[in-house]
This record gives sequence, C-alpha cells and structure tokens, in this order.
Amino acid sequence: MGVLFLGLCLLSSCIGGYWVLVPQPPDGDDSGAPLETADTAAPAACADSELIEGNLDWSGEGQSICGDAPITLDGDLLVWSDADDLSGLACLCRVNGDVVFIGNTRLTALSGLDGLTSVGGDLLLLGNLLLQDLSALSNLTAIEGALHLERNGLLLRVAGLESLARTGGLLIVDNNSLSTLSGFAGLVDIDGALFVRGNNQLGSLAGLESLTGLAGPLRVETSALTSLTGLESLTAVSEGSLRLDENQRLTSLAGLEGLGDIGEDLSLRRNPALVDISALHAVRSVGVNFTVTDNRELSTDAVYALLDAIGEENIGSTITISGNAP
Repeated sequence: MGVLFLGLCLLSSCIGGYWVLVPQPPDGDDSGAPLETADTAAPAACADSELIEGNLDWSGEGQSICGDAPITLDGDLLVWSDADDLSGLACLCRVNGDVVFIGNTRLTALSGLDGLTSVGGDLLLLGNLLLQDLSALSNLTAIEGALHLERNGLLLRVAGLESLARTGGLLIVDNNSLSTLSGFAGLVDIDGALFVRGNNQLGSLAGLESLTGLAGPLRVETSALTSLTGLESLTAVSEGSLRLDENQRLTSLAGLEGLGDIGEDLSLRRNPALVDISALHAVRSVGVNFTVTDNRELSTDAVYALLDAIGEENIGSTITISGNAP
C-alpha cells in the first residue's frame, strides 16, 4: 500500500485485512476474480443492494465491483495513493465502515462515487495532491463518523456536498486554496466536533447557516477568518468546548449570537485583532472553565461585561482573565 498504508498507521492503528481486487479474467477463465466486472452504472438508492463483506483495497485500473445491483460494502474502502480511476465503484451506494483517501497523487475528482449515499464510519480526504472537485458526492446524505478534509492543497470549494444533512464530526484543516464552505448548505447536525484550522484563503464560515446542532467541541484557529458569520443558527455546543484561540484576523465573534449553552470550556486566547465579543452575551452557561487571556486589543471591560452577561454563578469551574487590553 505504500504511502497510503503508512498514513493510516500514523493516524491511528494500522488497518489490515483489506480485500485486494484483481482485474476480471477473460471469459472462460476460471481463476476467479473476487468480483465480476460490468459496465452498468449504479442505481442511486441502496434498496435491494448486494452486500460485500470485508474491507476493499482499491488500486483503480481494471477493477470493478459492479453487477446488476447496487452494492453495500460492509467494511472500509481504502483508495491507494496512485489510484486514478474510481469508475469501477459506480454501483457503490453505501460503505458501512470508513472511506479513506490519503496521499493520492493522481485523482483530481471523485468521479465514480456518484451513487454513494451514506458512510457508516469516517470519510477521510487527507493530503491528496491534485484533488479539486467533490461534486461526485452529490448524493451523499449522511456520514456517521467524521468528515475530515485536510491538506488538500488544490481544493477550492466543497460544492457537491449540498445533500449532506448530518455527520459525526467536521474537520477542515490546512486546505490552503479553500475559499468557501458554500457546499454545506444542507448540513443541519454535527454529532461531534467542528474543527477549522489553517485554510489560509477561507475568510468566513458562510455556508454553514443551516447548522443548528453541534455536540462539540467547536474549535477555530485560523489566519484568515475575520468573524464567525455562517454560524447564526447554532444554539448550543452541548457536549464540548468553544475554543477560539490564535485567530490572527478575527475581530469579532459575530455569528454566535444564537449560542445559548457551552457544555465544557469557553476559551478565547491569543487573538491579536479581537475587539468585540458581545455576540456571546446570550450564553446562559459554561459547563467548566471560562478563559479569556492574551487578546491584546480586547478591553478588560469587554471581558467582564461578558462574564456579567453569563453570570459567575453559571460558570462551572475556574474563571481566568489576564493579558487583555486595559
């Protein structure tokens, strides 16, 4: 598996036991490829799908899992770093495990996954050198694990994900050409973390306006965002922390006016341009710590105004205020 397998080992534990498909033998050859090839495209839905058990290790050329019915993969899909053809996956409608693209050097788009409607584990798109287009995921409605977009240097936008309504987490990290999140217009619920870091061209979180539910945590750490516009519908970070640390251009917390409860910590640290935190005045409770430190343009009066708005009695543990402007 080369680089791709090493990447998985570094992420967590090594994933073994992948099913390696081989090209379909010519007619009359009884050597037995694991699956039959076919040129038929997949139905969009998973009704009456056939089940393939085990993990699927995808190298691309000459492979196909397609027959007459849509396919549910009861395992993980791992795409090799040099795979350049996903057309043999056209009938795939659901993956019960993870879908993994790490370090691919050839794919510019995900054409071939147009029939995919749901993922039972994580969808990992990490360090894919040429990936620019996610529009093949237009039928994807749910990811039970996290959607992880990281270090895809040519990815400009997430158009194509408009059907995605829920995911177990959303991590958008160091995609340094990404300029908009407008493809997430249908995303309503994240049953886990929302983590945005790096992404040096991403000036706002516009595109997340439909998001109402977030278990948490919510963590933002960027050099480009000036506000949190796009999160206006978010009402709570119910089971995690709100951490806005080291955002170089963030001047206000506009976008968080609807936030009522923070399950764990509220942390505002080392945001050198931050001057306005009044958007958090509707917060009713902070489950653990209240920390506002080292924001050199943020007045100490503004910090205490926030503390008064929430009420010290509604802070679960430690209150730390230091290093802010007079």
